[in-house]
Amino acid sequence: MTHFECDTCIFRKLREGDFPDLSRPSDKLLLACIRRVNLDAFWSSAKNTVTSNRGVVEKGIRLSARMGIKGPYLDPGPFPMHDHCGYEVALQMVLDSTGEGVYSKNYKQFNTIRRLRTALANQARTSVKVIGRVLAMVDVKGHFQRFATEPIGSDWFAAFSEGCKRRMGQVWRPNQAISIDLMHALLTRIEEKVLGSEEPDEGALWVTLGAYVVICFVVSLRGPEGLLLDLEGLDEMVNPLAQTHLIIPLLGQVKGEHHARAHLLPCVFITSSGIQVQLWLQRLVQLRTREGRKKGPAICDAEGMQLPTRVLNALFVECLCEIFEEKPELFLANIKNASDIEMWFNVFRSLRRGSNSRALSQGISDTCTSVINRWHLKEKAKGRMPSFSNMPQYYADVNMLTENFLAYTFAM
Repeated sequence: MTHFECDTCIFRKLREGDFPDLSRPSDKLLLACIRRVNLDAFWSSAKNTVTSNRGVVEKGIRLSARMGIKGPYLDPGPFPMHDHCGYEVALQMVLDSTGEGVYSKNYKQFNTIRRLRTALANQARTSVKVIGRVLAMVDVKGHFQRFATEPIGSDWFAAFSEGCKRRMGQVWRPNQAISIDLMHALLTRIEEKVLGSEEPDEGALWVTLGAYVVICFVVSLRGPEGLLLDLEGLDEMVNPLAQTHLIIPLLGQVKGEHHARAHLLPCVFITSSGIQVQLWLQRLVQLRTREGRKKGPAICDAEGMQLPTRVLNALFVECLCEIFEEKPELFLANIKNASDIEMWFNVFRSLRRGSNSRALSQGISDTCTSVINRWHLKEKAKGRMPSFSNMPQYYADVNMLTENFLAYTFAM
């Protein structure tokens, strides 16, 4: 049920006819990897499925024999004398899987090692062997799909990939959401850091972190998205004369939305839980004004350079570790020490997951949540038509959705 060649046959294909010499470490390693990829290909199907198919084939042979015929089953060989199944890429993948990964020193995720397959597919598309012969399928809308001719498109390679993925499993460690109680404890800790700073640059860094975590949490932003806060015009937007709410501008590739250079997200001054959005943004504006800055990234250092997320995350984790020492009850049971905090919390998703979780607990509709995240799809489209989940989102005018933004942000 699985395409199969023995270890020696595959070895000779890859080494151009040479036989393995077990006194050479490279030959022993190659044979070990060949054995591994063959076993992975075998286990792409469940044992019961293979056993059942074998039984049906044997039954078919017996039925054909009763009628004096040999049976309709095809001879599996002989195979060509070159790598027609993508063996070499499979060998690269299993050898790479033993390297140091993010979560382990001797293990990598399947999603990491499969990049070797993707890299070959991308490289093959530039070769004359592929571009010299166009073979494609076109649908009624004129969209083309290319037929793959690379060895990694073989049934064997598909079986190997499935078996390898099942054997390795997947370690999924999503950033843990920050609760509303922990969010308030975090802001209190940052406030203490600001007041206790002995150097102006240190205090400025903590003020910047405070504004950053507030906007990421309240308007549901991932870590890199919070860095898009635009300084130009921010003073007028956070200190409106007649408006009942403030505006959070995120710099981006905007087309057909506001005729502006930024995504403009309406937000309440103070959330229902007491997060002072306006106060933190006013502090940030005052800080940048003292530095003589009116344009550029608002989340920046003393030189006006945008702060990298690793710096903000280090400060974020530092505060959480200090909070854990004083109030461990604010964390879930899986957090037992500072190492666990570094493992499970990150500005990349913790603040956004906390925001979305808070919205669900407060009964905010999926519609409001979709509207809040609408700007992200607009940005991702880079001027093209964005891929909204439903047709009403296509025709909705963002200028008429202020109430949805305010409902969501007030719930935080």
